[in-house]
Amino acid sequence: MSGAKRTLEKMWEEGERKRQELLDVPESIALSHELIGELKAQLKASDEQITSLKQQIKESNSLQSKLKDYILGGLIGAVLGGALTSLL
Repeated sequence: MSGAKRTLEKMWEEGERKRQELLDVPESIALSHELIGELKAQLKASDEQITSLKQQIKESNSLQSKLKDYILGGLIGAVLGGALTSLL
């Protein structure tokens, strides 16, 4: 009888373990749902940042921006050239 009793106890323990695993499943799903929500938020923030950076690149490559750079560089070059000419 003790062998049958041990077998029944093992079956009962196995049943309890399986019930507990089934109870843990909704908790795992909820945790996964939260993580997916966090990942979506991070992905949206990254997408917005990429869009902003693309706009900045577009603006910095515009003709107006390039003209400012060329004029400023020309003025600095003229001043340095004049200063070096007067020193020599």
